[in-house]
Amino acid sequence: AADQGSRPKLIFDAQNRPMIAHEDKNDVDLVFSVYDAQIGVWATGLVDDNVGFDNRPSLALNPTTGHPAISYHRAGQRLMYAQWDGYSWGVPEDLGETSVESSLAFDPADGNPAIAFRDGYKLMFKWHDGDAWLPGVILDAANGGHPSLVFNEYGDGWPAISYLGDTYG
Repeated sequence: AADQGSRPKLIFDAQNRPMIAHEDKNDVDLVFSVYDAQIGVWATGLVDDNVGFDNRPSLALNPTTGHPAISYHRAGQRLMYAQWDGYSWGVPEDLGETSVESSLAFDPADGNPAIAFRDGYKLMFKWHDGDAWLPGVILDAANGGHPSLVFNEYGDGWPAISYLGDTYG
């Protein structure tokens, strides 16, 4: 409705329910919606309020818990991470990085989250080791536009990232 579904990211959970993270540009909020087929309605809830325009969410499911998580940036281009605990979104984490685009994925080997993101024109990578987020690592100082992070689901779960390089290819 209106500007409530800007920049949507869609995934399906193990019950085949569609889940969408999106911007509500009317209130400049980040919201999450899930379709409940049993009652035939979309349930929508607030993830983070007043995050600013163009927060570009990335949505993924934790393979260990089956719960959704979102990376995004808040006003001031702060890289943020929010996860559903089964009851609520809790308090979003400020990951201490500057970001304008991000891509969230979970390592299938240990269920830990990782985020590829663009900081200015640098492609960066940050991951959680089970206890804390480790510092961002510069992967490419030329350009890291539109990163897309995935993990190999076989073996040790190696990450791979595609992105728009400095020659726009």
